[in-house]
Amino acid sequence: MTDATEISELKNDNTKEEIYLKIEEDLIFAASNLPVDQTEVGRATKGAAQAYLARLYIYWEKWDSALEYCNKVIDSGKYDLNNSYYDNFSIDNTAESIFAVQYSLDGSDGDTNGNLNERLVWVKPYGTELDFFKPSQNLVNAFATDANGLPLSDGTITDITQQVDPRLDIVVGRPGIPFLDVGICDDAWSRTPGSYGYYIFKKRVPPFNSGQFNSSYPRATSLNYDIIRYAEVLLLKAEALIENNDLGGAMTLINEIRNRANNYHLKNEDGSADASNYLVGKYTSFASKSEAFNALMIERRLEFSHEGNRFFDLVRWGIVSEIMNNYYRSEQALRPYLSNAVFTQERNEYLPIPQTEIDISGGTLTQNY
Repeated sequence: MTDATEISELKNDNTKEEIYLKIEEDLIFAASNLPVDQTEVGRATKGAAQAYLARLYIYWEKWDSALEYCNKVIDSGKYDLNNSYYDNFSIDNTAESIFAVQYSLDGSDGDTNGNLNERLVWVKPYGTELDFFKPSQNLVNAFATDANGLPLSDGTITDITQQVDPRLDIVVGRPGIPFLDVGICDDAWSRTPGSYGYYIFKKRVPPFNSGQFNSSYPRATSLNYDIIRYAEVLLLKAEALIENNDLGGAMTLINEIRNRANNYHLKNEDGSADASNYLVGKYTSFASKSEAFNALMIERRLEFSHEGNRFFDLVRWGIVSEIMNNYYRSEQALRPYLSNAVFTQERNEYLPIPQTEIDISGGTLTQNY
């Protein structure tokens, strides 16, 4: 292509394989040329490119290549799991952060260097009542655990006495549970509970008095947004090991994530006891590849809740239509806004192309459904 190429002359027939090959080429170049460390924190590094390659190969189902690049990241010694799961959403640029969007509250006009996206989730104690991005009951239920602390697939969590994975109260604000430094989460904080329920987005919300939140408009936060964490590299490796029938190796990695989850229990307001009934246990064996893969899918959902991975995981696993339509069927009687919801296979897996781009392409682009 040259600068004189007309839009109508551009081809729009690349296959998925061709796109993967181009991404691979770019990332291999990046991994070969980027430094291990950057003088300016937040710029892409060799480790970031290698982690992205591991993710690419998982999507591409090239399991040996995925293992190779997971091991490059792991063996570099540059990264590690934080001791506490909560540290990922309260401290910037930790050992677990491989690549993150950097934010700051530096006095710029309108806090334009701050994270303005999270202001959409602020609730009453933070000076606004937008309360968007509400966690579902379905998500909360996923954190239920059995007597051994393992995921309870058919649990329904309705109060704080029920046994749960401690990550739940880092991800979700639940009525009756302390919400950072602004008191006990209250039903009144939910803007439209009749439609959307009482749960509140909590992950990546900083304590009000932490210095990471500006209470003046537009109410930005300085907390970074992690794009890829070391925990994901471990679970990518676990997934590749399962596909290669190394169930024991995969179990060790999944248990490493679950063991870390047990290191932080939210306390009640006076600090005298756990705020809820927390129990998370480790797997002792997997009887089959399907059992191991189910554990992997659950672990990714719990570990990366509200980090933007879930939908794309379901798509690449080929189960997004089944999962979404089952969810819609179970929720439609309770959530009026879902009354006509349906996931259409071979259409809703794809993001729509903006109509303006289609219009200016002169017929080269067509909508991807």
